[in-house]
Formats: sequence, C-alpha cells, structure tokens
Amino acid sequence: MSEESTDIGISFRWRICPIYRPWMDATLFKLPNWDDGTYAGPGRIAGGPDPLMPLIPIALVMVRDVNITGKWSKQDSDHIDTATSGSVSAGWGPFSASGNYSYSSTNDRFTARRTNEGFIIPDIQVIGWVCSRVPFCPPAIKSRIIISKSTLNKIRTMEHLIHPH
Repeated sequence: MSEESTDIGISFRWRICPIYRPWMDATLFKLPNWDDGTYAGPGRIAGGPDPLMPLIPIALVMVRDVNITGKWSKQDSDHIDTATSGSVSAGWGPFSASGNYSYSSTNDRFTARRTNEGFIIPDIQVIGWVCSRVPFCPPAIKSRIIISKSTLNKIRTMEHLIHPH
C-alpha cells in the first residue's frame, strides 16, 4: 500500500467456527507410556520423512462482507481496479479480493466489488486457524516412590505424634 493512501478503514463480519471430529479421541495424547518403537523422546523431533503434528486445528476464523475504504493513491486505486476486475488473483492483507477455486468438475471464480471509497468482498473466507498444542506424546508416567512397610509405619507414628487424635 502506498504511503499516499490515507483514512483506511476495514470492517467485516466474522465468526469462529469450531471443527468437530467425532472420530478423534484426544485422550490418546494423554495416555502414558504408549510407544510404537519409533518414539523420539519428549520434546525432540523425529527424524523420519513424516512430519509431526504439533498443533491440531480446533476452529476456523471466517469473515464475510469485508469492506475496505480509504482515500486511495493512484497506484493503490489502480491495484484495486485490477483486483476487482477478476483478471488476476489478488489480496489485501489476509483478505482475498479475487481468485478461483475448483472441485472435481466444478470451477468457480469470486471477485470483490469496487465502490467509490474502496471495495467490498462479500464472499466467506478463512483468514485464520485456532489451534490446540499437542502435548509431548506419549507422556512419561510419573515416578513412583517405593516405601517399605517399616518406613510407612514410622511415617504414621510421626504423623500421630504431630497430629494426635
């Protein structure tokens, strides 16, 4: 954006959309001492070809009806004209002003609409993710202190002396 553009304003409708995975039970990440023989150790990254999963997306940040206004320089006004013409894919910060997408045999194009003050992007867009950090897996089981019966009896005797009933 040119330094000559002033009075920039951005408004939009937004929503955080949770991702539900009924097939995924995150309890697995908390179960102690499971290992398939390839475990790299707590806090270390495995050296294999498959990447780790340090974060799990739990929600999408979605926007629509993005309205970007301002007093535009000639350069920025030309950029907006190009973006809203639909001839190229263009964006403004995290917002896509134009582009296309396809699935199977379907192909669709979206473009922003030019206004006197700037442009409006009416379509829904994903602009971010909310993620949960996966704990070190598998978590190590907490160490146990093994106390003999005679030591346990001594502790009970001391407790009785400190807190008589």
